[in-house]
Amino acid sequence: MAEGFYIRKAEKKDMIDVFELSNDPIVRSNSISEKRIMFNEHKKWYMEKIFNNENLFLIAETLDKEFIG
Repeated sequence: MAEGFYIRKAEKKDMIDVFELSNDPIVRSNSISEKRIMFNEHKKWYMEKIFNNENLFLIAETLDKEFIG
């Protein structure tokens, strides 16, 4: 694997990766709410965020295009 990473604007294709990361037990335990996020709630929130021009939602990936966060 190549070292380093890059950041790009989030896209619809990233929804599942962000959903899985958001429901990771460590992430949940460090969030305001430890309650598991339901997919329908996440999908609505995510789509509003990536299509709202007032938000900048970024994705980090390795140089090999592996999702980091």
